[in-house]
Amino acid sequence: MAINVDLAPTNRRRRASPIPERVWVEGNTAGAFGDIYRDDVNLVVWKRDLPESVRRDVDWLLDTQPGLAIAETVAPTGVREALDGVFTESSVSAFCDDVTSLVNKFCFLFDLQRVGMRLAEVTTAMCPKFHVDRVPCRLITSYRSTGTEWLPHGSVDRSSLGSRQRSVAFDAQAIRHLQCGDVGLLKGEEWIGNANGGLVHRSPTLRAGEKRLLLTLDFAR
Repeated sequence: MAINVDLAPTNRRRRASPIPERVWVEGNTAGAFGDIYRDDVNLVVWKRDLPESVRRDVDWLLDTQPGLAIAETVAPTGVREALDGVFTESSVSAFCDDVTSLVNKFCFLFDLQRVGMRLAEVTTAMCPKFHVDRVPCRLITSYRSTGTEWLPHGSVDRSSLGSRQRSVAFDAQAIRHLQCGDVGLLKGEEWIGNANGGLVHRSPTLRAGEKRLLLTLDFAR
């Protein structure tokens, strides 16, 4: 049997390996979060409606705490203390319960003792260009206004990501976004085995006078 042997020089240019396909998963409970460990998943969305009590608390916060901005490294047991340092926690107990619950879930899912927590009122698009995050995984949810915009893996030209000279090429019809209250787990480039597979996303454009209350959780550095 003949065997073909490639005797071409070893320093020749090789064809780039194709980037593995990535998909997203949606669920009506936080139980969907476990799918983030699938190699082919770079986004998990917990679809949920915020309780009315949380919505009322959010309205109160945005009315009484202009420019709200909290950035702390916290353990699940320290969430209330961090929030109480900025506003009276007892005034928005339902909201604080919800944030604490999300921190607990994030820590349990990834076996973390502490997380980087950011809670902020947003009035402009913080990251208006499509990009990927250089993190393992980030939790993001919008308590007011629309959520993060994102692109399915196959709808974007990833070769221009991170370039200041070129805009990311994408199919505008493919843009999707999280709804208010949805909780997203966005897998980033630092997740082991996910190079070139991080979720491509951006902040939504807000109307004049529109306020967004954004919570993000990250692995503590």
